[in-house]
Amino acid sequence: MVTSSKSRGANPTVRRRSLGARLRDLREKAGVTADEAASALDVHSSTIYRIERGKVGIKPRDVKTLLDRYGIAGDQISELEGLAREGRQRGWWARYSETISPPYQTYVGLETEATYLHIYDAIIINGLLQTRRYAEATFKFAPAGDPKLIAQRIELRMERQERLKLISGGAEMRPPSDDEPTGGEPRPLQLWAVIDEAALRRMIGGKDIMEEQLAHLIEIAGYSGVTLQVLPFDGGAYPGMLGTFTILRFAGADPDVVYVEGKTGDVYEESEEQVRPYWQIFDSLRAAALSPVDTLEFLRELLREVKNS
Repeated sequence: MVTSSKSRGANPTVRRRSLGARLRDLREKAGVTADEAASALDVHSSTIYRIERGKVGIKPRDVKTLLDRYGIAGDQISELEGLAREGRQRGWWARYSETISPPYQTYVGLETEATYLHIYDAIIINGLLQTRRYAEATFKFAPAGDPKLIAQRIELRMERQERLKLISGGAEMRPPSDDEPTGGEPRPLQLWAVIDEAALRRMIGGKDIMEEQLAHLIEIAGYSGVTLQVLPFDGGAYPGMLGTFTILRFAGADPDVVYVEGKTGDVYEESEEQVRPYWQIFDSLRAAALSPVDTLEFLRELLREVKNS
């Protein structure tokens, strides 16, 4: 389901990230150390680093304290205080906070603001491309959990998918709830996904579910904002085969972010030096993969195979 204009507000994750980068830049230009900034707020220097990396919010009055310490005056104070207030708001995904980890909440916040996603999946079809039944089947392989919480996680996955439909005009808007944050209309999301053949041939949930899932991928491939490519087995070894990752690209000046989901924790790469190798890997992957046209034919042939099996 897509939330209405009353349910999507200023993205707190991105606002915190933007504010943190600005505060770090101002601190460094002022020649103030993290320890000195921490002393101004009576906190540990690790808190300053977490604020500057957008991991935690900061109160507007603490922003003013830091800016006073950095020798900043004028309109910039009001602007950054405003970012601090927005960074402390609830995102639309907050209603799922009991079901997902804080690092994954950060990812959802970044994804909500991203304009483009470049995704590589080696083991399983990405959540943005899953049918509801396929998504439900993936949780059968996870450690036992509360069915209600699992249902909420699946609902979150389905809600995240709706931005893909907006660019093709396929989404419907629902009336807002009175307790939801206010804000602007959700924006379309453009996706370029490279899927390893192994993820498509892995029989998740049985024949009927895989038929539905493959048909869903064929439908999604027709969305104007989606590009799908399959990396076939006969492509041999390739740079990205050791891991799954997502590159998030934003409008404006916000830098790209790489998200790598792992069993031992989620990893975010944000510096240009850290992100560049992933772009190189992704470029290699899509060069080795089938073209979008050949991918569509591959999916149709695989669907025929599953139906006849």
